[in-house]
Amino acid sequence: IENIDVKKLKIAFTQQKTGEDNYLSISDRTLSLIKDYLKQRRNQNENYIFMRERGAYGRVTASAFETFLQAIFKRAGISFNGRKHGPHALRSSLASNMINNDVPYEAVRKILGHTSQTAIIHYAKIDLENLRVYTLVPLPLSDSLRTVLENNI
Repeated sequence: IENIDVKKLKIAFTQQKTGEDNYLSISDRTLSLIKDYLKQRRNQNENYIFMRERGAYGRVTASAFETFLQAIFKRAGISFNGRKHGPHALRSSLASNMINNDVPYEAVRKILGHTSQTAIIHYAKIDLENLRVYTLVPLPLSDSLRTVLENNI
């Protein structure tokens, strides 16, 4: 909770994967929803926003979130077919969608918390429809190139 700067509308946190400090902007609406949620919580002394409501009371852990997410996927009838289906799959999908929707690499890199300039390259999936914009009409073959191709094929 202390990571929320209500005046600057930012949340500060340390990126677990890299250990780097990160800051994300939040809207007035998001801040209002967080405040409403915190007013309704059972234990006001906890310093975390996301708390378990069932079982042992405490903060939501990464493994608890993964279990919850897998249950949601199963309830929605989403087939895994050997694919990743945890929080990292959502992260990967988000990154790929941002890249395919022309969000600058630097913005995606910062949102994901990567420090390396090339860390997000593996999220860039081939988007053939967007690549069609960059295609060129090939030039006609010269007679000499046509001869070379015909003799070697």
